[in-house]
Amino acid sequence: MFNKEYLHALKISHEDLSELLPDIEALDRLVQPKGSDDNGRAGGSVIALLREPSDINVSSTSTASDETFAKIGDWIHRCEQDHTQCTRFRSQVPWYPTRLLDVGPEGNSSFALVHSAQAIDKDEKYMTLSHRWGDAKVPTLTTKTIINWAQGLSVKILPKTFQDFIMLAQRLQIRYVWIDSLCIIQEGDNGKDWRTEALTMDKVYMNSYCNVSADWGSPKRGLEPNRDVVVAEECLLVENEFWEDQVSRSPLSVRGWVVQERWLCPRNLRFGPREVFFECEPLLEGDVILKSAFSNLQTLQSPQAALLPATLRTELYTAWGEILSKYSRCYLTYASDRTVAFSGIAKFFRSLVDDNYIAGLWLRNLASDMMWFRHRLLTTAVVEDTKDRLSLFNNNKGGVYRAPSFSWASTAVPIALNHMEDNMGFIISVRCIHFRDSSNATIEDWTGDIFGPLSTPMVEILVVGTLKKMRLQPYFDGEMTDFYVVPDSPSGSSKKTDDWSEPISKETAEATLDFQVNNEDVAAWAAQDNLYYIPWQDCWNSHLPPKSKRDSDSLTCLLVELADVSMNRFRRIGRLYVHDKSKRKLYIAKQSNESTLPSEHYDPTTRRHTIYLI
Repeated sequence: MFNKEYLHALKISHEDLSELLPDIEALDRLVQPKGSDDNGRAGGSVIALLREPSDINVSSTSTASDETFAKIGDWIHRCEQDHTQCTRFRSQVPWYPTRLLDVGPEGNSSFALVHSAQAIDKDEKYMTLSHRWGDAKVPTLTTKTIINWAQGLSVKILPKTFQDFIMLAQRLQIRYVWIDSLCIIQEGDNGKDWRTEALTMDKVYMNSYCNVSADWGSPKRGLEPNRDVVVAEECLLVENEFWEDQVSRSPLSVRGWVVQERWLCPRNLRFGPREVFFECEPLLEGDVILKSAFSNLQTLQSPQAALLPATLRTELYTAWGEILSKYSRCYLTYASDRTVAFSGIAKFFRSLVDDNYIAGLWLRNLASDMMWFRHRLLTTAVVEDTKDRLSLFNNNKGGVYRAPSFSWASTAVPIALNHMEDNMGFIISVRCIHFRDSSNATIEDWTGDIFGPLSTPMVEILVVGTLKKMRLQPYFDGEMTDFYVVPDSPSGSSKKTDDWSEPISKETAEATLDFQVNNEDVAAWAAQDNLYYIPWQDCWNSHLPPKSKRDSDSLTCLLVELADVSMNRFRRIGRLYVHDKSKRKLYIAKQSNESTLPSEHYDPTTRRHTIYLI
């Protein structure tokens, strides 16, 4: 079919590769142009052509074969024996979830719910499962079923994915397993058990012997799809997005809860559509494509791999931001899970950075962290339950409290963090304080952690900065409706607001609200008269020390609305990013009414207001 020349990890595009292979038609059938193939799978360029027998090792059409199980056992054994770094974050004293399923030895066809502290020997191991619930009705633990489940039930009542997982654990001689829907009470106690157990997910997964990830599985299909091994007979083409295609873009990987499940486990077995991958800190292998085949591909370490104890704190914060940005793009069924589904990772980082965690933000980096913004290029809301759609527009006008408005956790859209990595240029000061019951209440600094979930406010931010009046002017850019921020006329200006604000555009001043808007929202926001902004971070090179010069100038402002005039409380609604020098002057210019704007205190010398963000 192709010539027998051995090409290993050849980093060339498929156009270049075509010149080296005589059968271009055959190549074209295997390598799709950029776009998608007949199955809707993204196409791309070839990054490696594997011919060496040691790189390709598959004979079975099933990932449930003895061949695959032997490899799985070997992967885990090698990791257990040789990789001390893979368990360095595990609890020093054996730790177990509140409940586990006792599945017995290989061949056993029943399971029983056990309370770990009472039933488990401290030398036992347990495995965890990452899966999609799907639309199928599956058995769940409730206050009504908990007694019967403790007496034992047939595994046949469980979805095929669960049955496959139990069989895998038995073959690995692991007697206990943890599955969220079967080990956490889902109904009958008003969510009490869930609220308790949800905050232990860091320990559940970090102490797991191995996590099994049903990346392409479903309750009905199970873990192991059949695969076509013909592709491995003569050659195997590995695309530059091979891992993305098989794992990162799998139906499971875009689920919000799964981010911390994958992140926290020392080992992951990932069942893909074509093969099984094993992933731990130093090792990434597949049962078809072996380790050597990945040598020139982009290495994907275990998420914990780079976070060694010696890692600089600034690098840890950067790593945090990258993980958070990816998490914010993942889907959740309920908006109330936005904080708690990330709490395990937050607790992990909390131990590394030694900083207080405030519902999604770090206390030491509070001023910078508060400058997160909605990702403008990713416009789809990531909360699926439209009845529970969380936007600030609905949330604080009779909706259910989820998180403070200054936290990304209050949104239902993908976000990005402030791109300024240092703390230069801030022209405000912030303090995180206990939420006050009245304006006469004593101000107390907050020194604890908030991992969620939240149902009532716990903190507010005392801000000292310059408050300025504004209005929102809608525009349509051909794809979506957004807003310009139009500030009130500068003090002493003879021009009308419309005259001097006309040159403002998204190219010079990007206003990003924290939520998607529909037609009704646009009209309502444009009509509001209680909107303000606070110049927050002025990174114009002419105002920075010589060592802090940047590639580009910028002024960043926080957009807020007045929420409670008696308490001088405001609510965040978005962010403004100005990168045009002439527009910067408009947004920092003194306004004639500054001294009369709502605030607890106004200093006429510094022109700074004291207000509170909730």
